[in-house]
Amino acid sequence: MFDVLPIDRLCPTDDWWRLSGGAAGSPAATGLVRPNSVTGGGFWLCDLTIPVYSPSQIKLARAVVDAFDFGTVPVIVPSLEADFAPYPLSIPLRDTTFSDGAVFADGALFRSGGIDATVAADAELRATRVSLAFTAAAPLQGGERFSLEHAVAARRLYEIVRVFDQLVIRPPLREAVTAYVGEVATLADFNRPGCIMRCTNCETALATLSFGKDTTLTLQFQEAFPDADGNY
Repeated sequence: MFDVLPIDRLCPTDDWWRLSGGAAGSPAATGLVRPNSVTGGGFWLCDLTIPVYSPSQIKLARAVVDAFDFGTVPVIVPSLEADFAPYPLSIPLRDTTFSDGAVFADGALFRSGGIDATVAADAELRATRVSLAFTAAAPLQGGERFSLEHAVAARRLYEIVRVFDQLVIRPPLREAVTAYVGEVATLADFNRPGCIMRCTNCETALATLSFGKDTTLTLQFQEAFPDADGNY
């Protein structure tokens, strides 16, 4: 439905996610306008820092920014969580060796297990507590991020604030969730969390790029929300 920002090709070195508040429809501290359809608890802003040092990377940056169409086209922006996600045995999802450095007899690596989490109980719009069930994950500490794929609100990012029997999250749920859709469990994605966003600096993002010297591309995003008809 929505394109995913190709961070595997852009190779950002840093991402700065934060929730911004303010009264609906009024300028936020960032100078951006807070969407009227925010369901409470602020909205996500993200800055991506991307090193650019070759003609190929400059062309990729141009193509990516042009595809935003001056910020009118929303995109799923992944959060860089490899170092923070609760992977089983603390091993991120990748091809790796066993803990003692051993591999299979034919020299092949094994695929480390991802985090397996689902919604354990229905939760209402704007809920700040959710119940998740884990079949593969390290213990939660708080500060972990995950995504839910909503029917209308699309892919949204949530951060765990407190770990109790239920998890306290921010922002509040953008849309009600159910434990099952038909017979299919609702996934909570800790492996590749992200959020639907719009680029807010399309016109100036490429201004600092210059072939022949190392430069840095900064892409700025604001969480995107549908209109009254559910359109983006």
